[in-house]
Amino acid sequence: MQIARDGTPKLKGLAQWMLDNLDQIAFHSIRTVAQIADSNPNNVIRIASQLGYSGYDAMRADVQKVVSARSNAQYSSRAQALRTRDENTVLEEIARSRLANMESIFHEESLSVLLDCIDPLLKARKVYSVGVRSCFSVAHYFSYVGGMAFDNFEPAPSQPGAIQDQMTGAGSKEIVMAITYQH
Repeated sequence: MQIARDGTPKLKGLAQWMLDNLDQIAFHSIRTVAQIADSNPNNVIRIASQLGYSGYDAMRADVQKVVSARSNAQYSSRAQALRTRDENTVLEEIARSRLANMESIFHEESLSVLLDCIDPLLKARKVYSVGVRSCFSVAHYFSYVGGMAFDNFEPAPSQPGAIQDQMTGAGSKEIVMAITYQH
């Protein structure tokens, strides 16, 4: 990207950051990208314009295609590689990965975030949990376990159309837990 070489220092820095963080551009708004990159939205728009795009959304659409193609290729090659590997090695890697995930939950920063959630959840009139596709089971489990301990947890909607029906009654005294994952 020529801007990364020839632009003003702020534009150079942002352009280099954008090259290194395509996944952030693919799934975030202008303001969020600017905030994460420690820049401002005008610079993000300026770079999109200098690259020949009509706006940020047009640039983001192209970046999403690149990120998606890269992810699909990585997933495909990883899935193919699993076929040639010893099952004990794969199971050991799964066990290590699960352990690392559990350790990350108990990391000081994660614990701080979780502890900050306790009072709002307990004080909410109702707590809704929403997750679709691969996140449905997590949302369902969250609402199920929460409902065993607290009477303000609502069951997770079991049908995608029921999400809107259930959320219609949500107001400022309710909490909606949207379960998702980073693309």
